[in-house]
Amino acid sequence: MNIVIVGINDVSAYNLAPALLKSYCLKDYLIKKYVQIKLKWFSTNDKDDEILKEIKMERPTVIAFSCYIWNINKILKISKSIRKLGFKGSIILGGPEVSPIAQQILIENRSVDIIVREEGEVTFSEIVRHLLSNQKSLDGILGITFRKGRNIVENKPRPLIAKLDDILSPYLNGVVNLNKIGPILCTFETMRGCIFSCKYCLWGKKQQLRYFSLKRIKQELIAVMNSRVRIVLFSDPTSNFNKVRFKKILRTILRNNSKKVIFNFEMRAEFLDKEMINLLSKLPGGCIAFGLQSTNPLVLKNINRKWNKKIFERNINLLQKKAKRIKIVIDLIYGLPGDTYESYKKSFGYAMSFQPHKIQSHRLQVLPGSDIYNNAARYGIEFMIRAPHFFLRSSTFSLEDCKKTEIYSNLYENLLVKITVNQLHKCLGISNLELFEKLLKYLNKKMNLCKIKARSLLKHLTTFIKVNLSYSGVPKEVTVPFLELIKYLHLATVRVSNIEKGRDSKRKGVLSNLSVKLDNIRVEKFHYNINNFFTKKLFDKDADIKDIEKKINFLAYND
Repeated sequence: MNIVIVGINDVSAYNLAPALLKSYCLKDYLIKKYVQIKLKWFSTNDKDDEILKEIKMERPTVIAFSCYIWNINKILKISKSIRKLGFKGSIILGGPEVSPIAQQILIENRSVDIIVREEGEVTFSEIVRHLLSNQKSLDGILGITFRKGRNIVENKPRPLIAKLDDILSPYLNGVVNLNKIGPILCTFETMRGCIFSCKYCLWGKKQQLRYFSLKRIKQELIAVMNSRVRIVLFSDPTSNFNKVRFKKILRTILRNNSKKVIFNFEMRAEFLDKEMINLLSKLPGGCIAFGLQSTNPLVLKNINRKWNKKIFERNINLLQKKAKRIKIVIDLIYGLPGDTYESYKKSFGYAMSFQPHKIQSHRLQVLPGSDIYNNAARYGIEFMIRAPHFFLRSSTFSLEDCKKTEIYSNLYENLLVKITVNQLHKCLGISNLELFEKLLKYLNKKMNLCKIKARSLLKHLTTFIKVNLSYSGVPKEVTVPFLELIKYLHLATVRVSNIEKGRDSKRKGVLSNLSVKLDNIRVEKFHYNINNFFTKKLFDKDADIKDIEKKINFLAYND
């Protein structure tokens, strides 16, 4: 029997679920002996015909798909096409996008035979063993919804896996070749479940916390750090919930990370402490995402989310001070129950005050199985029924508000805008939010914010900076380097080389390596060592723009 398990990812051609399914199946002697299981990973950018061709080449008798919000529409379309090509075997779906609405999926998609609900490792293995033994009835398999003649049958749920180490590690048993999956490992899992019950999320549906053993995690981390992987994304919903355990994981990384692999986490700022921050400060880099979501007390109450503002601020500030190599990301969600455009802007302004590396502003996605999904009418929320299930409108947040919010958040994430706001804040002492609102109003009069052109933005930002600094009496020694920094950031994306004034600038060799015609070369003069400032101090909250070394530079670039 030939089985193909398919993963389609929106980030890279790899996700962990298919590998975990195969790892668990290999525990069964008969499956290991008589069943060939192939894993196929694709990207959402891959064409359906190419995916179909690769699946068909394996001559499968069973095809299984791992379903998420980003790939479900593509998977259902491919499943339908597979049937049209004459495939007579079983098509099995599993994952968070189908598990809560299994009956609906089967009713609407006759190409699908079985849906695995919740955790799939044990259930999928039992299905494979069932098919291998040619048993006709699926009635005894817990945790599945399936087609039985013209009827759809939903069996009883399967208990959660109590001991996660029962799932063999795909990184240690060779199911996943870490040297072939690319530089980014998208899923590193140390735990399952979540003690919180946020109403927009599915993690809280599995509140029981379960952990992979520290012995296993250590072995996996060492294997990953000794491979060609360069960036690891922890998939735990709150990596630092168990402080003692997480510190042990950090120490394992620090002791064995000779290749300086970068690790990214999702955490709660309230669970940070001085010892943990000290350990994080020793990492070679990385990113930590903090899910603030909203600062509106009504919204937080509506979504059952607790937030300690005082501890949040203390720990974020301490982390920024002590762990300067760590990039801080603050997540916000707009469209939550009770949210308004004005309250969203206040939340955004609060996040902005920390000057994080990035503010990720997400439109609410009403996930099947979540409390908001099940009670959308009570919350007065309208949303897309099909994936990606985006929020459309509510009684407090209109569709027009959504459009304004997208413009608002996207504008701030423009590097030129972000640096303008943050540096003006330092020069003038005005809040980031007040400056951003002022800049937004100014730019809205000058250009179309839905289609920003870089040169036009540079021109208007330069004028905005000059006006605000001159009115405030800021001295020239601050104004000039500030303007040159903004100009440099604009040109940096097309930078070819940075050459210092002197005899070398007259040598033909300076431009000989450029694969462009000389009439396409442009040269900009800078009065300061602007490149040094950009590389060393750009995201340093305490950097003083007056500290730039005064040294004539020329930037040569292809226009």
